Amino acid sequence: MNDDSLVAHVADIPLAIADSAFHACLRNTAVNGELIANFKRLTGFDQIDHRFAREFVGFVHEYVYMRLDEQSISAMRTTAN
Repeated sequence: MNDDSLVAHVADIPLAIADSAFHACLRNTAVNGELIANFKRLTGFDQIDHRFAREFVGFVHEYVYMRLDEQSISAMRTTAN
């Protein structure tokens, strides 16, 4: 599995459509090999490509980012800037 491939796809998301905290969250989850492997297994993806990245972004937004408390989001925003 090549995690760097997903990082490259995530890096292509313009910051204009993803605030800095969400972008930081995406970058952190895109290097989590266990999360990626389980996402691939659950979704049936066998390779990391643009379609995988789009689905992964939606997953991270709904199941990771939206469940963070405001303090965590603020900290990611501060670190990203």
